[in-house]
Amino acid sequence: CRRATRRRALRTRSNPPPDPRPRRAPQTGASLLTGNFFAVTAAYFEGKIDLATLLRGFGTAAAGNLAGTLTFAYLVKQLDLLPEGAGKLIAGIAASKVTLSPTIALGRAVLANWLVCMAIFLATEANDFGGKYLGIWSCIPMFVTIGLEHSVANAFFLPLGMLYGADVTPMQIVTKNLLIVALGNFIGGGLLHAGGLSYQFGKLGEDEK
Repeated sequence: CRRATRRRALRTRSNPPPDPRPRRAPQTGASLLTGNFFAVTAAYFEGKIDLATLLRGFGTAAAGNLAGTLTFAYLVKQLDLLPEGAGKLIAGIAASKVTLSPTIALGRAVLANWLVCMAIFLATEANDFGGKYLGIWSCIPMFVTIGLEHSVANAFFLPLGMLYGADVTPMQIVTKNLLIVALGNFIGGGLLHAGGLSYQFGKLGEDEK
């Protein structure tokens, strides 16, 4: 009996039963501020992290994203990557972004990150690459083409416009666009999306059930 039991144990170790859970396609693990507005805030609402960890998740992503966007904008200009005329177009768009009314910029930012975080949600739920691709493709091009405001994208686009001659200053970029847009992105991704899911399925809605 002991030998038979030992043989069965060895066979189980060498041939473990299949995992009934669906396999998910791997993700990169990169950290985007607007994505953290959704994911890290969701963890906070569910009691997984404290406020200090929440703010650290925002701060480290913001610092890394800003370093990356500024570096990339500088390289685009120094390496002369844009075709003739594109620089003037970008400069004009950058100038128009800092003249948006705060209400318009905030509203566009809320909608932008609602779509971005919906893409994250759909990609996370998909089990294969094709599903992730379709989930992202259905949301990201939409916010770009209809002219919504995304703080990390603007952290690249506005400095690039300034490098190509836009009549804007770093202070205008920060105070008249990036801060307002980041707030709107947080409302769309953190409060509406993460908060809505937590209220419907998680801890925020427990008192209502």
